[in-house]
Amino acid sequence: MLEWCKIFADENGKHYWKKSIDSITTDDFMKKMLSAIDTNENDFKEYINEHKTYRDKFVAHLDKQNTMNIPDFEIAKDSVVFFYKFLIENESFTDEVNIDAAPNANDYYKVATEEAKCFLDKLNSNR
Repeated sequence: MLEWCKIFADENGKHYWKKSIDSITTDDFMKKMLSAIDTNENDFKEYINEHKTYRDKFVAHLDKQNTMNIPDFEIAKDSVVFFYKFLIENESFTDEVNIDAAPNANDYYKVATEEAKCFLDKLNSNR
């Protein structure tokens, strides 16, 4: 959540997506991404605001609210997958940056999810 917000919600931040794209205009990138993740600009802005609230109220620091409303993460995942693929296919990186990059974010996500499930299973079996 924190990392996704760095990329898509923090317009003034060092890691904001617009600061990573050289090969296409940012308007063209956003149009392509929104189409790929099957949403529109207004809905994506609302999604960002919902996730920023979740980040600010529960992930980064717990405020006075007692009920955690975990938002849906599907668009966040899809937007990262699109962004990652776009960067790998269109942007140039030094070997230092690109050396350990997985060729596909979805494959990496599946591997990381399986690792997390195994860890959780071990943790639960020791209780």
